[in-house]
Amino acid sequence: MSGDTQVGNVLLFFWLLGSAFHLKTPMPPYMPPVKSSREALIERIRELPAVKRRAIRGSSEYLLFYSYVLAMKDVIDQLLHLGEITQELFGVLGGSTDAFEAQFRSAADSSDPTPRTSIYT
Repeated sequence: MSGDTQVGNVLLFFWLLGSAFHLKTPMPPYMPPVKSSREALIERIRELPAVKRRAIRGSSEYLLFYSYVLAMKDVIDQLLHLGEITQELFGVLGGSTDAFEAQFRSAADSSDPTPRTSIYT
């Protein structure tokens, strides 16, 4: 399942980048968790019987997974870099990450759980 999650997160990341460039709209403040899904996949690979037995020599399944994870590391690093550049070019929804989060926080003295601040002021 971790491999499916990683592929889904990478595809979603590409879709967000493509949409931002095509529509020239601001990016979301948070990107899909591609790095954490890769780390989860690495943990799953470490649980493979071939890895646990240390029977790596001659194991083509381990070699296949290992090469996939190494290749995806470079893809993910470049995606994260492109995401940062795209956020600089087109901006972030809500103005900034802090302004976006402020929309969902209420003041400590407020009895109203929904803040009434505008993102445009």
